[in-house]
Amino acid sequence: MRGTLVPKQDKGLKAFNRVDQQIVASVNAIESQSIILAKALREMAVEQKDGKPLWSAGGFSSLKHYCEDRAIGRRQFHYLLTAGEIVSKIESQDGQDMHHMVQPQNARQIRPMSSLVSKDPDAIPTVWDYAIEAAKLDEQERPEAKHVQEAMREYNARDGKLQSCRKFSDRESKLKTDSENGLTVVANINTDSALISWAEARGKYVYVGRGSKWGNPFKMPDDGDRETVCECYRKHYVPNKTSILSDLDSLVGMVQGVLLLTAAMSRRNACVTCKQGGPLICAKTT
Repeated sequence: MRGTLVPKQDKGLKAFNRVDQQIVASVNAIESQSIILAKALREMAVEQKDGKPLWSAGGFSSLKHYCEDRAIGRRQFHYLLTAGEIVSKIESQDGQDMHHMVQPQNARQIRPMSSLVSKDPDAIPTVWDYAIEAAKLDEQERPEAKHVQEAMREYNARDGKLQSCRKFSDRESKLKTDSENGLTVVANINTDSALISWAEARGKYVYVGRGSKWGNPFKMPDDGDRETVCECYRKHYVPNKTSILSDLDSLVGMVQGVLLLTAAMSRRNACVTCKQGGPLICAKTT
């Protein structure tokens, strides 16, 4: 009996899904192996009881020499050293805090913390703690890269002084409630990190500051003072920018804003007004 004919498009989609699954699985395996390799390389560099690093027992003149012999390139060498230091800092807290029973399992989880190795290595366990808390709030056992990124954003916003995970200020709580009710609200990236993280975790985040399609191309002081560049954006740029006008509806009901721009939209009447404020964020509301 002849089999049912499968449309050509369906066959292509099945082939895509098959190959895509292979690629994703391979990438995940590589990311996981990177952690193992980073830990092993750090162990190779640690001094033994005789005061000599492990690589010297193999007859190598340096760790770099060892890595070159093992076909580990210079860029990968430096990355692995950084990753190994991050994992070591987290593991060194074992027994001091139950959180640290959750260890990084892939490179994506530790990559956002790379800058801390040279800037503030002692903050690494604290940032990892925050990421674990953020994951639990999303009902996940282990943090993903987005949770570590959230922790790093909070770290930077608070000058290294992390607060309780996603602790909403009174202002943020009000904005969150307004956003949940479908209103358009403004968030400041420098002070409203909890609100921003809340929006990101729900796939409702879009940045509208400079560098995005919504950003004001007029700059101070070359194009005038603050009032002038805002006015130029409102009167001359937006009305003549087709790509913005055609997408205004996509910003309806957003947690939104930008350094010089606050856009107030409605489906019937789209108007853009300027307002002083910090770099702002957009998040879709349901």
